[in-house]
Amino acid sequence: MLTQEKVKELFDYREDGSLIWKTKRNKGLVAGGLHKISGYFRTRCGRGAQIPVHRIVFLWHHGYLPKMIDHIDRDPQNNRIKNLRECTHQQNMFNRVANANTETRHKGIERTKGGRWMARYRHNKKSYRAGTFNTEEEAARAHDDAVRELHGEFFRPNIIEGAE
Repeated sequence: MLTQEKVKELFDYREDGSLIWKTKRNKGLVAGGLHKISGYFRTRCGRGAQIPVHRIVFLWHHGYLPKMIDHIDRDPQNNRIKNLRECTHQQNMFNRVANANTETRHKGIERTKGGRWMARYRHNKKSYRAGTFNTEEEAARAHDDAVRELHGEFFRPNIIEGAE
């Protein structure tokens, strides 16, 4: 099992979020490489499987590994400790971007068969409707209003006020 002691023996942490090898063989080199599919930096600690660098950074600083770690700014390559926080799977989903394969650029919004826009969200494995609207932006605002309090610090708005 990987421990904070072992991680600090293997790596130094830089303020830019990177890990630097301390071992003879790789001393001074940045640990890890970019995984093409996930977009996360990964490295090996010994002969085991590759581990996402953000998990090692979290362990290096906090001494334990939570089940999930969220990148606050949604950038999987930003492994600065101030950008990482422990979360549940549901909280991690709150902080995601809209799916790329949808018609809309907003989370929780879809076009109905009648051409209107419906705002929906899930909470604790249950689906809710925030309403049906004439415009995508109205639906996005309704979605934001419905989930703002539920999502707490993990809330990411569809509509950025003053950006329109």
